[in-house]
Amino acid sequence: MLAAAAALGGHAETLSLDFRGTGRSGGRYTFGRSEHLDLRAGIEWACTRYERVYVVGLSMGAAIAVRALGESAGAIRGALYVSCPSSLRGVLLTGGPLRQSVARWRGVESWALIRWAGGKPWMRYGNPFAIGVDASQWAARVHVPGVFVVGGNDPLVVPALSRRVYEAYAGPKRLIEIAGGRHAEYLMLSHPAAMSQAVLQLFALVGDEEPGP
Repeated sequence: MLAAAAALGGHAETLSLDFRGTGRSGGRYTFGRSEHLDLRAGIEWACTRYERVYVVGLSMGAAIAVRALGESAGAIRGALYVSCPSSLRGVLLTGGPLRQSVARWRGVESWALIRWAGGKPWMRYGNPFAIGVDASQWAARVHVPGVFVVGGNDPLVVPALSRRVYEAYAGPKRLIEIAGGRHAEYLMLSHPAAMSQAVLQLFALVGDEEPGP
């Protein structure tokens, strides 16, 4: 997430959250079942300090953002969803973890890049078989403008999963597919110009030139 924050820092101040069970946060990661509560707390904090607040979610963080905004968008002006899966089940059924493991073994996603992107394989997982978030169902309740970004060569979340959420999304929306792009934070590192344009397209969709404090 540090790389993502650095990429977005040229456009606005950023607040990066460690969901439960990740980074320095306590508890166990629940694969989207409860993390929307963590995001709600971050949103509430930001809305008391900034006039205009956007949400950016990467991978499962994007699905969690859809769930949180589907419950209540509050004062959020727009959202950027990068490599958004419809659900953990969808990722597993399409063979995402296997393809990503092969990509790492072949050196396409080296461990050095993983560390630079902020990947932490020692996350404290909860029960992966418990029912988590299904972003494709919550998307129909989200009415804030949203831009979806997918990598054309994403080994973990195939573009079809993100499109499923995009098609169900109720708010004004745009879909950007980055040719040759891979997964989430890796898009920030390998295609910074394209990601910057995605941010600008979100501002245009909302009607903001640049977010201010």
